[in-house]
Amino acid sequence: MRSYVILTLLLSAALAGCAESTPEAEPDDVTSLDEELQVTDDTGIIRGVVVDSAIVPVAGVTITIQNQGLTAETNEAGEFGFEGLEPGTYFLEASRLGFLTVQQSTEVQAGVERPPIVRILMERDVSFNPYSATQVFQGFYQCGTSVLVVCGAPNILLESQITSDVSTPYIFVDADPTYVQTEMVWQSTQPVSPALSFEMEALDGCDDSSINYLAGARGESPIRASVNETVLELGTIGGAECGIYHSVFAGDALNAAHCVSGVPCLPVGFSLEQEFEWFITTFHGYTPPEEWWFLNDGALPPPS
Repeated sequence: MRSYVILTLLLSAALAGCAESTPEAEPDDVTSLDEELQVTDDTGIIRGVVVDSAIVPVAGVTITIQNQGLTAETNEAGEFGFEGLEPGTYFLEASRLGFLTVQQSTEVQAGVERPPIVRILMERDVSFNPYSATQVFQGFYQCGTSVLVVCGAPNILLESQITSDVSTPYIFVDADPTYVQTEMVWQSTQPVSPALSFEMEALDGCDDSSINYLAGARGESPIRASVNETVLELGTIGGAECGIYHSVFAGDALNAAHCVSGVPCLPVGFSLEQEFEWFITTFHGYTPPEEWWFLNDGALPPPS
């Protein structure tokens, strides 16, 4: 009898302990964009997050509000947001290379600072295979300075290769690249100006581009420059419609407008009959490691 009483007391104490440790209700969902999104008495916001089938946030997804001309891009946490929206029903479209496009609707209410988060699930497009490819070009820099391609000027002005200079070609790539890296290597024949520089520009066929200058590099062999997806979109690079214009200059100075702050960048240098090679690698659906060079071993990095 005494054992039964003791067992009952112990069981009651255990249950009481469990009751006291009941977890509290989880706090409201928040996003890193909440402080940036402002509401008014007349307008509301959309808060959202995009994940894949493994519930992993998907960055770089373009979110479009249909029939509104409004777009946003998800951050590293897969979050996106819109503000200044009148109350009503909105239809969202989420798209990114390598995923199937998704459409979803949501309601906007005026004055609500934390409306429910719109959760968008994106499935990978099994028909899409990320890939990369390298093009190799052999160039010949007839003569020029660090600010002017002297012997190549007629080719630029007349848009025709009337000299043997191939220091200013258009490089065409497959449509919608994610990343483009240009590497330049040469055996210097210039004891006075052994360094060269090159620029990557968006020009021909890119009249609607937001920018022309994409990237550049300077120094002694080898040198490289890369352009990410955001800059490529601003330059409207893609397919045969628009190539990347590469220009080579003598010396280690780029155009003064492109000089890096705090780094000596004087318009000096002269080169005559200098051969070089370009290795231009385009990536689709992924980007290479930051330290990757094609020149290291000629191996393309696998999709990450």
